[in-house]
Amino acid sequence: MMIAAVTAATQTTAVRSERLSTAEFTRLINDFSEEGGYFFSDNLTSNEDSYLTVVDKMRQLGAKGGAYIGVGPEQNFTYIAKVRPRIAFIVDIRRQAMIQHLMYKAIFDLSPTPAEFLSRLLSRPLKANAPGPKSSINEIVAYLSAIPGDEGTYTTTSRPSARRLRGIMDFRLRRRTWKAWNMCTGASASRASMSVLT
Repeated sequence: MMIAAVTAATQTTAVRSERLSTAEFTRLINDFSEEGGYFFSDNLTSNEDSYLTVVDKMRQLGAKGGAYIGVGPEQNFTYIAKVRPRIAFIVDIRRQAMIQHLMYKAIFDLSPTPAEFLSRLLSRPLKANAPGPKSSINEIVAYLSAIPGDEGTYTTTSRPSARRLRGIMDFRLRRRTWKAWNMCTGASASRASMSVLT
């Protein structure tokens, strides 16, 4: 298995001071990760439609804080949002899952609002009438559903995300890693990706 992402999820001053440094984050990613293998299929989005059924049980058990360990793609973010752990590890046998989560991390870092996050993720431009910071997720999804993705937006959003990893996060993207990166960002930009939200 490989480390796919490490993040401190809460926003208190005490926890902010405990966050991993860029150097430590990069060391964990590089030291714990394995080279990629061959798989007959890709798993860029969850195929589970009932993963939220455990949320009520998590609430009953008072699952808050501590450390979170998950596997697979984006469904982990829902659990992390509900549990608010101090640190989270996402592991998966596919190396591309690590690249995908690093893509998410870069886009999270670059996007101050949910609308900007989804705009970058799906390569759908925000216009003057775009939803604001206080808009509901339903309003944001309805707005972006009516706007087609385009190559220009993909280019202008993918490059800053890659620079984020190479620069501030000091993550070196080798040729094979770049191939996986382009696959993940390209898949996120496709029209099929909106089905994840609707």
